Amino acid sequence: MLTALSSLSTLIAAQRLNEADYLSLKYLYKMAYLVSLRPPWGAWLSNLMAAWMLLVVICMLCNYRRRAVHDYFAGTVVLRERG
Repeated sequence: MLTALSSLSTLIAAQRLNEADYLSLKYLYKMAYLVSLRPPWGAWLSNLMAAWMLLVVICMLCNYRRRAVHDYFAGTVVLRERG
């Protein structure tokens, strides 16, 4: 869901692009220009996604089964085959 909303914010930004300005920029400046054209909720969404990923990493590092947050939500367990 978060990824779909993030993609939507990027599509909205892409529709606002001035093609001549965009093509005259180098790669990193193109990305910054695209980010600047996102709707206001796009920045909020990016921060939410970063917080979610940080929560997933912390959760995986803090339990012996290496379960992520979504594993707890779904009730799944990671299984490893011994070789």
